[in-house]
Amino acid sequence: MVKLIICDDHQVVLAGLERIFSSLESVEVIQSFQQLQTMVNYLNNPLTIKPDVVLIDAQLGQNENGIESPGLYEGFHKIKWILLSSFVDKYLMYQSRINGFSACISKEAPAQFIISAVINETDSFVTYPPIENFTNSQFDQIHLAIASLTKREREIIKSVSSGKPSKALAEELHISVFTLETHKKNIFRKFEIKSIPELMKIVMDYKLQ
Repeated sequence: MVKLIICDDHQVVLAGLERIFSSLESVEVIQSFQQLQTMVNYLNNPLTIKPDVVLIDAQLGQNENGIESPGLYEGFHKIKWILLSSFVDKYLMYQSRINGFSACISKEAPAQFIISAVINETDSFVTYPPIENFTNSQFDQIHLAIASLTKREREIIKSVSSGKPSKALAEELHISVFTLETHKKNIFRKFEIKSIPELMKIVMDYKLQ
């Protein structure tokens, strides 16, 4: 039986999720919370029953950010973390994946999809809505590319986003056009892309500005 903790600051949503999972023979809702810190205190208490799965809202009340929750519990890697959100985009999916979540799911997802994410074992990162033609390995590649960007390359990306000609950008950055183009080639290589429009899409999707 899957031991589940649910955390959502909206009482109606919390009650609905409790009702859904409490009706399943394969799931035991051991605790539910409306505040992140209360849940973290519970998890860090050595005397409490630990869950197999935590289902948590991305944005809780009192400026609590559910996406940071795995890092607040020392034994986070022993638990499957599933993020729920009213609004899901590629950036939230990316952030949830690198923060240790196994799934990032819109609250508009069918109940059966959320149930499946909780009870089924999978090595794949689960998203809803799904991203067409986008794989887990591409998330990982994007993460490695972003993590490898130098301070200067981030400056280049920000400058290129302005749409100014290369000569004007090079003057602003106090570098030669040749050096600017070299940086752009290195950035393209890291992201495995070939054009400025592709780079601009990444900038927008992953909020790199």
